[in-house]
Amino acid sequence: MRYWLSSDGGGTKLIMLLIDEGLSVVRAASAGGVNPNFISEELIRRNMDSCLRGIFDAFPGVKVEGCYSSMPCPIHHLEAALSDAGVKTPVTQIPEGQMGLLAGLCRREGFAALSGTGSDAFYYGPAGRHVVGGWGTMLGDEGSGSKIGQNGLVAVIHALDGRGESTVLLDEIADFLSLDAPVTEQLLRDTLVRRIYRSASPRSELASFAPHVSKACDRGDRVAKAILTGAGEDLGRHMAALIRRVLTLDPDALSMPSTLCGGVWKGSREILRAYRDYMRDAYPQLEIRWPMFDAVAGGAVMAGFSQGYSQAEIRARMTGTFSDYIYPKE
Repeated sequence: MRYWLSSDGGGTKLIMLLIDEGLSVVRAASAGGVNPNFISEELIRRNMDSCLRGIFDAFPGVKVEGCYSSMPCPIHHLEAALSDAGVKTPVTQIPEGQMGLLAGLCRREGFAALSGTGSDAFYYGPAGRHVVGGWGTMLGDEGSGSKIGQNGLVAVIHALDGRGESTVLLDEIADFLSLDAPVTEQLLRDTLVRRIYRSASPRSELASFAPHVSKACDRGDRVAKAILTGAGEDLGRHMAALIRRVLTLDPDALSMPSTLCGGVWKGSREILRAYRDYMRDAYPQLEIRWPMFDAVAGGAVMAGFSQGYSQAEIRARMTGTFSDYIYPKE
């Protein structure tokens, strides 16, 4: 039996999978984020080591044919971690957007709109690789989980100090911070400020409030809905700007499909609605396909291609073996 590794990491989480030649998941492990813009090299390495132990403590000495990896950190970090774990295997770095295309559509070319801890829009095709976004929370990341969470927390603060309207997010912040007492401005200064500013990864903390914004929207909250609508429109602006650029280089680019990647799309249908509406107005010919699998499955798709499996064979196999990584129904 032959084996491959697939790893997908970002600002919040790292996932590694050990995959066999039939494209079944043999072992999975996860740890914290690996983005060096927001996380120390020491913590990145610790997270990698944790994942590798989670896999190879259970399968010591297993031979790995190759590792397909999508991470924002330099590849030498993973190569060193693998070497120290006694795993000798070549590492192939796959760009983030292409990993999303492989997992979402089982193909290497097309458009992908990413909304996870951060946000980007990607194109891979005859004109090469082009990206819009990816500037991080302080300079961009519009439409991302971190920006949604940040906007939600700001809305809570504004509701408390009188600068904004009342919002169900006041209930959600109590749950987020595990507060028993009524939410007051002073209580937030004592709890929220400490949680965000003293965190090893403030960006991840901001992103962790995004699901609470979605919950508030589902309860009919106007403030939360406006945040999510704005996020979907921001992601549409990313993609529209990318398409304008690419069409000057690849006039047939819109004949290729697009997909979505990142966890934010799973949690909010309002973001998806706003994004679809924006793109329908801007580029109605763009085909937006709901993704098949989470991004980490992209490495398994590459393992399938390396064995000569067709796209249809890969889809058929992984539909049965990747049940834990199938994107939830639209």
